[in-house]
Amino acid sequence: MIEDATKFTTQAPPADRADDAELLVSLISAEIFATASSAQAEGFFTSVGHRLAAIVAMDDVHDLHGLTTRINALWQALGWGEVWMDVQGNGIVVHHHGLPRGWNTDASGHWPVVLRTLLTSAYDRWFRVLGSGNSLRTTVLRASEEALELYHGV
Repeated sequence: MIEDATKFTTQAPPADRADDAELLVSLISAEIFATASSAQAEGFFTSVGHRLAAIVAMDDVHDLHGLTTRINALWQALGWGEVWMDVQGNGIVVHHHGLPRGWNTDASGHWPVVLRTLLTSAYDRWFRVLGSGNSLRTTVLRASEEALELYHGV
């Protein structure tokens, strides 16, 4: 699907295909949460978030604008909305809008945890690749069906 991590040529999936993918993710997450502890399941989805982040080449990204542009190319290819970021205080606020609609297809109720874990770990990995120190953390500020706001800082 994505041949070169610096050039996303794949268009967002059609709406019905996105629904299929969300259904599959919700079924997989239900099985994982049924067979693993919550901590193990979240650890699994944290690792998946790190793998998701690794798809995006960061070697020539040097600022927040470049980071946002590169990440939005991934979200557009996946049909996962868009992000903008701004510096607030001693950290960065991540505003991710247009989240996938898995909230509606997940009868087990795990999708919000899965999505927050995937996205938080992906953004955390991107910040760390760009040199973020160990004392900084990526945490959820607000979460809804449409948006997720994260804070990366002290």
